[in-house]
Amino acid sequence: MRPTLGAANTTGVVPYSSNWDTVGGFARTAAEFKSLAQALYGSAETEGKIHEKPNKLICLTDYWPINHEESQRVMENFVMRVENFLRVNRTNINLAETWKRTRPEGTDESISKYFHHAFDWSANLDQWTGLLQPFITEYTDKMGKPPILNPQVRFKVGYTPTVTA
Repeated sequence: MRPTLGAANTTGVVPYSSNWDTVGGFARTAAEFKSLAQALYGSAETEGKIHEKPNKLICLTDYWPINHEESQRVMENFVMRVENFLRVNRTNINLAETWKRTRPEGTDESISKYFHHAFDWSANLDQWTGLLQPFITEYTDKMGKPPILNPQVRFKVGYTPTVTA
């Protein structure tokens, strides 16, 4: 289960990206899922908030149906139950075809190629401004020298400040 951003309390969680992070979990049984949901949504911070049910269920035909017959049957049953619960019918969308019709002018690449780094760029910018930059500044001020960073973080420190929002 991955709750909507802001629906669950994230106090004490070190964020990777404040615009993307949320607390979620996995459960093997309905009883475990109920306990998980109560833990995520039952805090004083979330109590009394009204979260409306979604009014649209989008299924991407680029990825649906799947080729494994038994898995397809299980997923189809699940989607039908979600439709029934939400009282909506799924809306089938072919993402690749929609992209071809609506992509930015002058863009010839596929949606997959175009958005290949979209999450990285936005999440890393959050990570830079909310975590790395303050940490490096505080560490340098306190220790009189910059911290030793692993190669991946050094790479982010080098390019992330150049990414625009």
